[in-house]
Amino acid sequence: MNAPHLYCTPRKPPHAPRSPRFVFFVFSVLMSVTPFFPPLVTPAFAEPTVPTALTIQDVTSKQGIEAWLIEDTYLPIVSLEFAVEGGSAFDPKGKKGLALLTMHLLDEGAGAFSSQEFHEQLEEHNVSLSFWASKDWLRGSLKVLKKDLKKALELFVLATTKPNFDKDSIERLKKQKRATIRSRQEDPASLAQLGWFERAFPEHPYGVPVIGTEADLANITRTDIQAYFADAFNREALTVAAAGDITPEELGDVLDTLFGGWQKTTTRRLADIKKPALPEPTLHVIDTDIPQTTVYFGRKGVARNDPDFYAYHLMNYIFGQGSFSSRLMEEIREKRGLAYGVSTFSWDGYAVPLLQGRLATSNERVHESIDILRRETQKMATKKVSQDELDDAKTYVINSLYLNLVRTSSLAGFALNLQLDDIAKDYPQKRQVLFENVTLEDIQRVARDVLEGQWLIIAVGKPEL
Repeated sequence: MNAPHLYCTPRKPPHAPRSPRFVFFVFSVLMSVTPFFPPLVTPAFAEPTVPTALTIQDVTSKQGIEAWLIEDTYLPIVSLEFAVEGGSAFDPKGKKGLALLTMHLLDEGAGAFSSQEFHEQLEEHNVSLSFWASKDWLRGSLKVLKKDLKKALELFVLATTKPNFDKDSIERLKKQKRATIRSRQEDPASLAQLGWFERAFPEHPYGVPVIGTEADLANITRTDIQAYFADAFNREALTVAAAGDITPEELGDVLDTLFGGWQKTTTRRLADIKKPALPEPTLHVIDTDIPQTTVYFGRKGVARNDPDFYAYHLMNYIFGQGSFSSRLMEEIREKRGLAYGVSTFSWDGYAVPLLQGRLATSNERVHESIDILRRETQKMATKKVSQDELDDAKTYVINSLYLNLVRTSSLAGFALNLQLDDIAKDYPQKRQVLFENVTLEDIQRVARDVLEGQWLIIAVGKPEL
């Protein structure tokens, strides 16, 4: 996949107004450092302030293809992202890794262009074009200077309608993926994550990594790739978002150009993925002769479109996601020096959402670290957090989003993910209030629902338990 290009634009004259997104970005940066500068008075939470650049518009093309758009004319850049239902969860038995391999081959030569010639075209016209697969989705992104948009569309259409799938590229990418798989088997953190998913979902496609296995990659033929591709792209299960210097009318034409030739229906729908059984709360050791043990733990979480997600997100920030401010970091690292770091995070699978975490510690201190994890989990599940903890979590979470939305590609990805998570397009306007309205009682209720019981834990190393 291609690295994003850097774009430059002449400075605006002194009298030119800054875009609302730029102003809000500066404001967010200042907000993020306010703990170092005590305010003269203690302010209440402000009313929601959302830049107009985060107003999401519905766009429907002449052929009926729909997309969400965030217009932003500060830079002459256009970004577009798409997703189609049908990731690695649909890989056939014995050919795991087919979805990712197929997607990575799309820009390895198309039409009359060889792999090298296709990438030369991308570079010559300042086009960033990428395709990949997750467990649930086939995804792609396009980013280009507006002046080169026409050429970018031509290259996108070639890649998604006439990929070459030449044998040399197939073998080269297979070799790269085999090397990646072997490397992950030697990396304790990767091995712990792989082991966790295998234990959690032994009879479910989520239990197999997106990249597949060495044995399955060897089984995949050019005919398999061509057959998979023939049914991959369709308009029925398509989701699109765009951002940047493009109007709704222009985007409508772009949608028809890019996706108008795709088939209208599909046999792959996420609703067909069976709901997996909940992970069994046990501890398993992957014996590896190393001086430090990596611990990976997880359980069922809360879906992104669940009304309780906002309380869940704040609860998780307090518990383990909040870096040095989290309870787990305080108890495991700061007070006892058991680990350099410990963190928790969400994994949003369509069939099941997960709350997961990781830490690494010396073999002789694994037992103590896991005991503290379990104790703090029980404490979080049974006792209220403090008002100060909740207020600090709200301040960070509310302001952190906009620090990550300083590029058109970030905006397009944000708008796409909202759609994939079934979140309304007025979310930017409502987001602050949704988090502000979370109470201490909400945190306790959600923590009790999510954190009661034990974790499924995978330990890679030679832990003393």
